[in-house]
Amino acid sequence: MVRLFPLRGVVLFPEAILPLHIFEKRYRQLTADALDGDRRIAMALPLTDSDDEPQPIHRVVCVGVIHNENRLPDGRYKLILKGEGRLRITSEVSMGDKLFRRALVAPIDDEIRCDGAFTRRMRRAMLLGQLRRLSRSPTDPAAALYRHLRDRCTDSAFSDVLAYSLPSPIEVKQRLLETPCVDERLELLEDELTRLAGKPERQTGEREFSEN
Repeated sequence: MVRLFPLRGVVLFPEAILPLHIFEKRYRQLTADALDGDRRIAMALPLTDSDDEPQPIHRVVCVGVIHNENRLPDGRYKLILKGEGRLRITSEVSMGDKLFRRALVAPIDDEIRCDGAFTRRMRRAMLLGQLRRLSRSPTDPAAALYRHLRDRCTDSAFSDVLAYSLPSPIEVKQRLLETPCVDERLELLEDELTRLAGKPERQTGEREFSEN
């Protein structure tokens, strides 16, 4: 069973780092419960912008582990959450005396094509090349992301950190989270980086890559 934190505009991925500012009473309770237990929180993307409760959410979520926490004097928290794995919600459980939502889940394991090792290496090289071309200076976020990904050892971690860091529409990120096949994720990322490379630059000359 996992604690659910629905949050608009955010899709967490395994290996990604998410800073959180916790201020609502129900999520302060969720955080305290996590810190007293396994330190895990599952981030869930709402299906709509409606304020109706309970918010409908996507059934594929990412569970993260609290790596660092700071409780403020007024009861708020500042957290660093690191993504751990994909999960599929099988059912939600009664909230009981809790203010936050919980669910029963099943893990989603990565899949790879047995004959796809060469293609994965080529796609990684192409994706890194595209990131380099998007870098305007050694200090901009795309350049930092390139350096971070260049030496990543697993194709899964490479695809997930890149997916989290790209300034893509939230629907694209959720689709990537819901794609268990690493080869398919790399294909989708190649298409997405090609699309981003064709977009005009912002007035600042920088693209909004996440500095994961």
